[in-house]
Amino acid sequence: MTTVTTKITASSKWSRIKEMIPSRINIGGITMKAQTNQSAAIKLAVVLILLAAAFTATRAQGVAPACVPDTVRDDAVMEWNCRTVKYALSSTFAGALRQIRAMAVVQLAVHNAVNGITGEYETYQRNVANVPPAGASAEAAAIGAAYQALYLMVTPAQRSQLDAELASSLNERGISPGDMSLAYGRNEGQNVVTLRTGDGSGPEAQCAYADNTNPQPGNWVRIRNVDTNATPAAATPCWRFVPPFVLDRADQFALADPPSLMSGEYIRDLQEVRIYGGQGSTVRQDWQTRIADFWDGPPVGITNQAIRQAAAAQSLGLSDRARAFAMVYVVGTDASIACWHHKYTKLFWRPETAVNNSAPLPRGSYWKPYLFPSHPHPEYPSGHATNSGAMFTAAALAFGDDPGVTMRPTITRNGISITPEWESFSEGISEVIDARVYSGLHFRFTDERSADLGGQIAEYIHTRVLRKCTPSCSGGGGR
Repeated sequence: MTTVTTKITASSKWSRIKEMIPSRINIGGITMKAQTNQSAAIKLAVVLILLAAAFTATRAQGVAPACVPDTVRDDAVMEWNCRTVKYALSSTFAGALRQIRAMAVVQLAVHNAVNGITGEYETYQRNVANVPPAGASAEAAAIGAAYQALYLMVTPAQRSQLDAELASSLNERGISPGDMSLAYGRNEGQNVVTLRTGDGSGPEAQCAYADNTNPQPGNWVRIRNVDTNATPAAATPCWRFVPPFVLDRADQFALADPPSLMSGEYIRDLQEVRIYGGQGSTVRQDWQTRIADFWDGPPVGITNQAIRQAAAAQSLGLSDRARAFAMVYVVGTDASIACWHHKYTKLFWRPETAVNNSAPLPRGSYWKPYLFPSHPHPEYPSGHATNSGAMFTAAALAFGDDPGVTMRPTITRNGISITPEWESFSEGISEVIDARVYSGLHFRFTDERSADLGGQIAEYIHTRVLRKCTPSCSGGGGR
């Protein structure tokens, strides 16, 4: 096993100004200078596990390590966040959009159950008829809320596993299965699931979609896979109609049109993604490839590791952690809905289409993005940059941009485990902007505007819901 450690610099308005030191990379005992165009220091630890073939891209998505609950170290909110993410990342919730929504439902139920007792933060449409018992245990309520919300969303086979996890959790914490606080929490789990039932996030989000029959340069149409000769269906075009948790409507935050195809910005970014984002690029360096691999991981898998590390490093109460986790995923869900609205309104073409229709290529050649094939939905805005920008901004608002700990999330892709080291959430946002260019999936202007969109949504929601009660919400209040 070879360990590769990089310290790189990244360029984005999300990065804070820092003194820079020369960037160097050690790969297999050979030290190379990293030529970068970034402005915030990021350390990237990469563990290479076997196989030269692992350096080639396939569409096998990166995976996060399993979260292992620890009832001795973790409070109930942390424990059941860990249990929840396992289910959210399972095949039951296929795709990033459903994974983020599943986390939002569970974490919001936990927030409501806990703060319905403590009264430290506003709750969200809590069932006021569900009154906490006298002397209620917030920990038991958190467990009940997470369990019930999950139980109502997972498969029958997963329910059996979940029942066993509940029994184990209660036993290790000395909580009786008949505890009325547990029942109160379960009622709140039921309430939040009911609030979102029929919201259009199920199979109906994969509605019929017809391509533009007379596309002009810049217009997105589904891309035929040149290897399989198959043209995939457009991905969840009706997700844009899912009602947000907090935003009044999906288009509440406007997004400017992509730049003109004749503009200097577009031409510059087209050249950048063509040179750095293609398969077989001779310009993209190994550490840039590894960044692209890392951010091919699921947003929930990446974000949850970072926020757990931040939460564990700070002296926070149960209410604080419950609120922070709920805020991150509610923001992520609403940002994803806004993103999908703009995607299927702007209908802008992918770099794969743009390069192959714009750049002079050798006869018989075809430009492929590093992460081939391109995703089957419009390019602008970027899903990953929007929802990660939103969730990381929400996390920064909850824990501080510098949470007081070096965050080290890990994603494994094609046998390579990549672990960036971030001192701040803004470094993570800066990195995803770069990563989607190196992957060949997005233009830089798209990533930057997408992160801005997500950040605006996070800041808006942060000031509207789940706010700190002064001095108390008297049992949780409600929106």
